[in-house]
Amino acid sequence: MNSKILFLGAVMMLPTFASCQQEKPFPDDAVDKVYEYLPEWQAGYLDIHQISTGRGNAAYLIFPDGTTMLLDAGDLGVHTGTQEIMKAVPNDSKRPAEWIAQYIKHFSLPLKNNGAIDYALLTHFDTDHIGQNGKLAIEKVGLDYKLTGITHVGNLLDISTLIDRGYPTYDYPTAAKVTGAHISNYKLYVATRDREGKKNEGFVTGSNTQIKLLKAPGSYPTFEVRNIVGNGKIWTGSGTTSKELVPSTASSSEQLNENRCSCGIRITYGNFDYFSGGDILGVEKAPEWFDIETPVATLLGETDVVVANHHAYSDAMCDTYIS
Repeated sequence: MNSKILFLGAVMMLPTFASCQQEKPFPDDAVDKVYEYLPEWQAGYLDIHQISTGRGNAAYLIFPDGTTMLLDAGDLGVHTGTQEIMKAVPNDSKRPAEWIAQYIKHFSLPLKNNGAIDYALLTHFDTDHIGQNGKLAIEKVGLDYKLTGITHVGNLLDISTLIDRGYPTYDYPTAAKVTGAHISNYKLYVATRDREGKKNEGFVTGSNTQIKLLKAPGSYPTFEVRNIVGNGKIWTGSGTTSKELVPSTASSSEQLNENRCSCGIRITYGNFDYFSGGDILGVEKAPEWFDIETPVATLLGETDVVVANHHAYSDAMCDTYIS
């Protein structure tokens, strides 16, 4: 089978995409220019949209049979004076979740599902991946939680299965490590989904069936989503088994931080491989298990498309990982 891959990197919606027409007249110097628009998804194609809102991570994927996945939905809120934030994209007239939902609704038109999401995977619990709980979080009558990031997207689009690193106990490496106003807000959202009978799951490291084709699984035998690393475990490379990254003798100061607990997945389709690992780190190598990137790289080998770990910050994308 010839795999068909359409990789759409770092794309961002324009308000006029729906009609594929420019809202304003072309400038004089654009008369002879050729403008291209992203094509619609077709059966057999793997579409990967890395969505930039300027406020956090988000990616939207359409699998070859039309199964859909959202990978993170962050919202950093406003500049606090301690954290640098790029300008809002395309602008700040809407919250990041609103831009994400509008983007997804447009590119899911061929699916005729009104933007429904089969899987939403949250790599870890930092605000730029799940949403903040500050003054820009929206209170809505009748809800126990505020709308921000993933909780906001979940109120704009239907999410069938929500997967995170900690469900249902949220106690790795300890319950005290999984705290914060934004996490409490997110857990209220998950609890609401539980009461409503919606599907919530903890990330299963090593699995290649937790995230799978739902529409026509038998039609694309070379497609696979493999859970490589997450929540203190890493795939062994054999079957679906995983092993602990941190030895039982590790002290409290040697436990993994939130970034190192990130969930990472590899998508394989034919001879194409894509990896997204959230904010796993690798520059600090003492103790050795603080370097998550090197054992992950050993498993992955040469990979076609890799999303930069931890936004390519100075503590990630280590030499062993890149090589």
